[in-house]
Amino acid sequence: MADLNPAISADDKWVVYPSLDGGKLTLWKVGIDGGAPVRLINRVGLGARFSRDGKYIVYLFPTSGDSFAPPNRIGVISVEGGEPVKTFELPLGGTLSPSAHWLSDSKSIMYTVNNNNVTNIWSQPFEGGPAKQVTEFKDSLMTGFAWSRDGKTLATTRGVLVRDAVLIADDK
Repeated sequence: MADLNPAISADDKWVVYPSLDGGKLTLWKVGIDGGAPVRLINRVGLGARFSRDGKYIVYLFPTSGDSFAPPNRIGVISVEGGEPVKTFELPLGGTLSPSAHWLSDSKSIMYTVNNNNVTNIWSQPFEGGPAKQVTEFKDSLMTGFAWSRDGKTLATTRGVLVRDAVLIADDK
């Protein structure tokens, strides 16, 4: 069992996190003071974040059900768990996993999209409608982002992904 990437609710009472148990990442919730964790979903889920109003949790998931497949959907569940109350398509792209967060008013979900080795943030209205691009970065990949509580300031971690490969061959 491995617990990953926790997120704390806005009221500081709960922690949500994906846990790898039996080869499948599922979402769990536990009180900030501990106690017995509660499974929120039976499908694969990662990158979970509470809405600021405390009603929902946004998470990412692959439709394939494979914990190691790249996520291609955004799901929203009640803080009590269960089936998604909303799902949105997430464009696939790049080698970095996308991330999703709620905007401070809990009316939009912000998520990352990698395209041609450049990451930008998009906004998906919770009630539906087309997504809109929020940032217009021209270079670099984004490994994380966070909005200030008032929604006016954006912090990002961005850079270039460098990979080296060495081929060793035996000519004999």
